[in-house]
Order: sequence, then structure tokens, then C-alpha cells
Amino acid sequence: MQKNSTLKFILFMGPIFVIFLIGIKVATLLTSVFGFSLLIWLIVLMLCSVASLVWAKFIMILLVIHAAENTINSVSEKLPSALLKAASKYLNDRQQTDRTEPTKNNERIEPKL
Repeated sequence: MQKNSTLKFILFMGPIFVIFLIGIKVATLLTSVFGFSLLIWLIVLMLCSVASLVWAKFIMILLVIHAAENTINSVSEKLPSALLKAASKYLNDRQQTDRTEPTKNNERIEPKL
């Protein structure tokens, strides 16, 4: 179980770490070309943060899709028997409660208009 969570952590955090590493490399390259500026570092780190959020959102969507697939698979295995039970229960209840003619004290009940 620990290996599985470690693998998920690496798959989730690894690309974020790489995004920030690339951002730092780009920022150092830009500061060597244009001179040191905090504005360059600020812009690059903001772009890295946005890219990290996009990556995190992508991973969360994949996790939700995976969970939905697992749920659908587990439900689809149990669904036919549950539907058959519900249908037979409905038919049994219907047969017990259905009457051909509604009567009250052996008199036919006329609908009120």
C-alpha cells in the first residue's frame, strides 16, 4: 500500500517539480540576457504556478474519471440481479394489491366529477 501511495505522490508532484525547475532555468537565462530583474522572476514563477495548477487539475480530473469507472464497473456487476429482484417485488406487490373493480361494502365506487 505504501508503494502505491508513493508512486501516486511521485506521479503527481514530479511534473510540478520539473515545471518549477524549467521555470528557474528560464528565469536565470532571461536574467543573464536582460540583467537581474525581480519582475522577470515574478512573471516566471507566476507562470510556473499556473502550469502547476493546470497539471493538478488534469490529475484530479483523471482521478475522478478513474473512480467513476471503478464505480460503474462494480455497479454493473450487481445491477442485473438487483433489477430482477426489484421487478419481481414490484410485480408481486402489484398482483396482491390489484383489484378488478374497486368496491366498498359490495357497492361500486363512482368517480366524482
